[in-house]
Amino acid sequence: MSGNLTDKLLFEAIRAGDEHAFEILFRSHYNTLCKSAAGIIKDNTIAEELVSDLFFNIWVKRENLHIKTSVGGYLHFATRNAALNYLKTRKIGFVDIDELLQSAQSDAQNPEARIISAETLGEWEERISQLPPQRQKVFRMNKLQGLTYAEIAIQLDLSENTVRNQVQMAVRSLKVITLVSVLGTTFPL
Repeated sequence: MSGNLTDKLLFEAIRAGDEHAFEILFRSHYNTLCKSAAGIIKDNTIAEELVSDLFFNIWVKRENLHIKTSVGGYLHFATRNAALNYLKTRKIGFVDIDELLQSAQSDAQNPEARIISAETLGEWEERISQLPPQRQKVFRMNKLQGLTYAEIAIQLDLSENTVRNQVQMAVRSLKVITLVSVLGTTFPL
């Protein structure tokens, strides 16, 4: 069976909610897509984050996603676009979870918004609490309090690079924790 046909069959199974098919598609393309994204943005951690986001969005939007090209082609095109968009908006901004939840509740027609509005702050706190203590602290200071990497570095007597890496690893870990909770399964990244 050719790769294009296999991917097409897998994607049809994914559209029907088959988690095993999703896992197979993920495993067969994840590393290649990460290398592709890293080649553009020159940062392996962010590349992995972008590809994880891509797969998360595919799962969330699976019922309404119609791929007219090959699945592999779609994945590579989406990864390239995500990497280029990242380069355009390199600055990672402040995230107000309460504002995000309120915005999501007002847009019940958007499937992503329904997922966000279904999440409670308590669930996010539980996910954040699964991070190592230092990473939790740095993440909370940056994403919830809105402090810059430099401000956090000064307060915690760390280098800015360490702070940046901790935030990036926290975001990636939280995406994996969220993906695992959505799928109810684990698979190696």
